[in-house]
Amino acid sequence: MLSEGMKRYVSTQDQKKAGYNVYQYNKRLVKEATTAIKDLTFLTQKLPEKLQAKIFGQELLDFFTALLKPSSDSDMTKEELEQRRLRILKLCHQILFDLGDTDTAYKLAPTATKFLMHSTNYDIALKAILMESVSPPPKLP
Repeated sequence: MLSEGMKRYVSTQDQKKAGYNVYQYNKRLVKEATTAIKDLTFLTQKLPEKLQAKIFGQELLDFFTALLKPSSDSDMTKEELEQRRLRILKLCHQILFDLGDTDTAYKLAPTATKFLMHSTNYDIALKAILMESVSPPPKLP
């Protein structure tokens, strides 16, 4: 996605001092990153599972870990840290809401969902996904 020059720009501590046109680079960075995310979304909708498995594996988990991890970056102000916390919280809420949908939970973890569906709360659906992902599913009576 990023050229070597763009990676150097992002890695540079003080872009202005290094002679970069910060406004132009940031504008290009946002455009390229947004396009890449849209392209990856498109791939999830169109590629067969065999190809998706090759693309969306450990690297994607590493991405989500980095994306959703609150930072204690000493270079950030308290306001920036709070903005980051709120942005991450909003993303987490949406992810949990989407996963907690009963239909999604049933498709991902049918055995555990059947076992736990005494309630329609999405926390039950999330527990079903978690149960089925970490251990053999419970036997239904």
